[in-house]
Amino acid sequence: MVIIARSDARAIEGLQAAIDRVNAYLEAGADVGFLEAPQSREELAAAAKRVLAVLKRDGDTAAIESELATFSDREEAVNSKRWRELETKYLKEV
Repeated sequence: MVIIARSDARAIEGLQAAIDRVNAYLEAGADVGFLEAPQSREELAAAAKRVLAVLKRDGDTAAIESELATFSDREEAVNSKRWRELETKYLKEV
């Protein structure tokens, strides 16, 4: 079982409040946090800058590892399995 904590608070309470809410869910034991509806590139850039700051400070992302997507999460998000199936199918035909 995987517990996914999702927050739609962004629209009502603002970005930082929604981030704080998701982080509280993660601290309480949720496995994955999902922040709904980033509204700009700048908001997405703020999440990336935080990760990069930790990486620069520590040399790795261990301090925030629980907040990051795993490689498996990434593979699932981009549906890599399906793309590999298509690649195999069409490479056989060439």
